[in-house]
Amino acid sequence: MAKLACIPVTMFSLIGFVIVFMCTGANQVEAQATGSLPDSEAVWLTFFLSCTIGTFIPLIGILSNYLGKKKILVEKLMCLMCAVEALQEIATQLGKKDWNFKVNPCNDSSWITQASSQRPLYNNSIICNCSNTGGVCHVVSIFLKGQDLAGILPPSLVKLPNLKKIDLNRNYLSGMIPREWASLKLEYLSISTNNLSGRIDYLANITTLKALTIESNLFSGPVPPGLANLVDLELLVLSANNLMGELPVALTNLTKLKILRISSNNFTGRMPDSFQSWKQLQTLEIEASGLEGPIPPSISVLSNLTVLDLSFNSLDGNIPNLEVLTSLDTIYLTKNLLSGPIPDWIKGRDSRYQIDISYNNFSESSAPNTCPDTLILTECLKNNPCSKDQYSLNINCGGKATTIGNVKYEADLELGGAAKFVRMMTDDSWGFSSTGDFWDVWSSSLDYIATNESVLKMNDSELYMDARLSPLSLTYYARCLANGNYTVKLHFAEIIFRDNRSFFSVGRRIFDVYIQEELVLKDFDIEKEAQGVDKAVVRNFTAFVENKILEIRFHWSGKGTTDVPKRGTYGPLISAISIDADFNPPDDRKKKILITVGTEFFGGRDVWEAGHQGNKALVSQQKGNLMDLVDLNLKSNFSKEEAVKIMKVALLCTNPSPTLRPTMSAVVSMLEGQTAVHELIMDPSIYGDDLRFKALREYFDQIMGQGSDDTQSIIHSSDATWIGSSTTLSNQS
Repeated sequence: MAKLACIPVTMFSLIGFVIVFMCTGANQVEAQATGSLPDSEAVWLTFFLSCTIGTFIPLIGILSNYLGKKKILVEKLMCLMCAVEALQEIATQLGKKDWNFKVNPCNDSSWITQASSQRPLYNNSIICNCSNTGGVCHVVSIFLKGQDLAGILPPSLVKLPNLKKIDLNRNYLSGMIPREWASLKLEYLSISTNNLSGRIDYLANITTLKALTIESNLFSGPVPPGLANLVDLELLVLSANNLMGELPVALTNLTKLKILRISSNNFTGRMPDSFQSWKQLQTLEIEASGLEGPIPPSISVLSNLTVLDLSFNSLDGNIPNLEVLTSLDTIYLTKNLLSGPIPDWIKGRDSRYQIDISYNNFSESSAPNTCPDTLILTECLKNNPCSKDQYSLNINCGGKATTIGNVKYEADLELGGAAKFVRMMTDDSWGFSSTGDFWDVWSSSLDYIATNESVLKMNDSELYMDARLSPLSLTYYARCLANGNYTVKLHFAEIIFRDNRSFFSVGRRIFDVYIQEELVLKDFDIEKEAQGVDKAVVRNFTAFVENKILEIRFHWSGKGTTDVPKRGTYGPLISAISIDADFNPPDDRKKKILITVGTEFFGGRDVWEAGHQGNKALVSQQKGNLMDLVDLNLKSNFSKEEAVKIMKVALLCTNPSPTLRPTMSAVVSMLEGQTAVHELIMDPSIYGDDLRFKALREYFDQIMGQGSDDTQSIIHSSDATWIGSSTTLSNQS
């Protein structure tokens, strides 16, 4: 290095000597222009120049090499200065205040803070490439994830011409996409989960893109047809924006697409039939985007498809035959207008496949006899009839059994899943279905229950320590409820997000709530409604039950954040559910009295006395005055609804035609409310002959002889039915 350092001094001295000599010689030559040099001087000059030039030529090479290195060094310094200047502008535009510009951003560790287990989705890194450009460093990647940056998208990115990747995911950036970005040569661009708005047309000019994700923003307008120019695109995520209009047909040009997610937008028109061009597609998610029409049969060519989510659209027609797609293990077609039979290939799939085809118009006759836990279908609820009515239900969602005051909340500890149908309790009185898979993360069944590790300072905190989660749709089914009006209380508390001004505080959970398929809460934000986290908020509703089933559905429609504090944190959350009848249920004592006094209705006062009393019962029924037959001594200490039901059943059992009388199992079913009680339509004149009541009189003789304190029902017998015996006696008479 020392020898190299002195070269310039020696070289420049020699050059100066030669130049002076030559100039002096030139002056002499010019002065002696009329004569010629002496021979001795000419020889000496020739010798000197040849020696000097012979020495000077290699020195010129050394000088050129040195100056070349100086040029490279200057270029390096100039590039670094330009990059630093561009990064300073970018930092100002983003609102980034912690970059240290006193050090080299390409080799100082303070510019690289990559993801860790404590902050898995936080990344604060600048990556440079110094290997392929003669030692000149260029910024090629910028990762600023989870920074809470509140600026704008930086137009100055164009001053980094070698930039290939930019990730600004999970910040608070606002504004529109800069027009300057149209000249970028990016391969990867992620600006998801911000507050960005406007149109996305400029992105269609970045033809070098291989991955584009802009989900969870406020972008609007149509999907630009120019996106079809991004022929190298493998990943396209436009979900959870306000994009509208029909999807461009030109998207068929994207033949390299592997992942397409365009859910939760406001598209119109039919589902695109571009599958012949998307044969490399692995994931297709177009959930809640307003598409209509049939599912194109050409979807069956997607041999690499593993995830298909077309839920919450207006798709109609039959489900196409996708049996040939052996890699397709997740199918969500929830809440469309699909009809026809349920394909056998769906009913035959085992627990390895996650399938939800509920809330469609399939023919009930095609529902499977047995429903696996991974097949979500509302018809499955009808497979098991109710043994008795219930009038209240209380569930500690995601938590263990607990008692609040005099109310016992049942445990709800069953783990969830991507498509899970769970029946709870031995009597199958309630259950839940969980639909959806958390995106881009490996999730286990434990991720469907949230637990708060901190101390909750609120009333009834036992209800809010745990909660049930779902990435898409969570539905609770209360079965075997007596028909009528009910008060439904939904208990919420946000126990995942924080409000401590950390990254955990930037999350937004937004979802909808339906009761009996009626929207009761739209864009519900627990933290906003409760005015903070770890605070309870209870919402009360009235619901009408007419088929013994009460359905409560919590649905994520693509709004809010999806990756705070970690990716896969989104969707509905419910802490507890309370359901109580708005009417007084009959107690067991009243039921026994009513069944016992059933003998009084016809045996003690009507049937026992004479045949014309049977006439009275039938006439009272025809006039709608069956209550006139009830013993006045009962006053109001009975259920009128149950009394009328029993009298109607009794009238059916007195039909003179044995073949028209109900069987014992039918009687039990009618009394338990599982089967409707039909009116007895008959000409009362046929009861003119008292002998037609002989069988009933003989039977009631037997019952009355057992004592008035016996609470045995008139429809009860050991093994045989009393109706059968009555029929025999009637025939004999």
